[in-house]
Amino acid sequence: EPETAAALLALFEQADPDFVLYDVGANVGVYSAMAAAMFRPRAVHSFEPSPTTAEILAKVARANGGGVTVHECALSDTDGEAALFLSPVSDASNSMVAGFREASGEVVVRTRRLDDVVAETGTPPTIIKIDVETHEPAVLAGARETLENHRPYVVVEVLYRSKRDLGAPISDAFAGLGYSYYALDATPDWQAAERITGRKGIA
Repeated sequence: EPETAAALLALFEQADPDFVLYDVGANVGVYSAMAAAMFRPRAVHSFEPSPTTAEILAKVARANGGGVTVHECALSDTDGEAALFLSPVSDASNSMVAGFREASGEVVVRTRRLDDVVAETGTPPTIIKIDVETHEPAVLAGARETLENHRPYVVVEVLYRSKRDLGAPISDAFAGLGYSYYALDATPDWQAAERITGRKGIA
């Protein structure tokens, strides 16, 4: 996803040197490793619920000299447990949302609220990247206090699937927070949108 990588690199570069990244839906940690290796931020917190993928994420983090804290959990709007539905095609397509795509099985994983992680670690994010296969509104609901109090930049995947624009519930999650929305594509116009839409990819 070159547009996502470009946006994150720009944010890392313009942020204070001691920025904090929360990589939500980190998979094997490409963006986490990029931040930790290239910029040496104060902290990188990577969240990946799949046990097998989180194990690879931890190995990648160690191979790149550390600097990344791996959380084997899904960020959501509740603290507890829930099913992660496993994709038969790619571990990048696993989802906490039943029916998002055909599943080859499921595994019960821990869920946490981002606000609780911030309270526990004492390191609020400067930048949040969220790519969780349509579970984004729940992640944002669990991050409401952080968004209100710390105003991080948020780069979030917005999908358009089966004629359903998944930007609408993400817009609702940001309602009242005073954020501006920008679509990221190969040639962005940097005109703020009134609503987030999946038709334009990532906003």
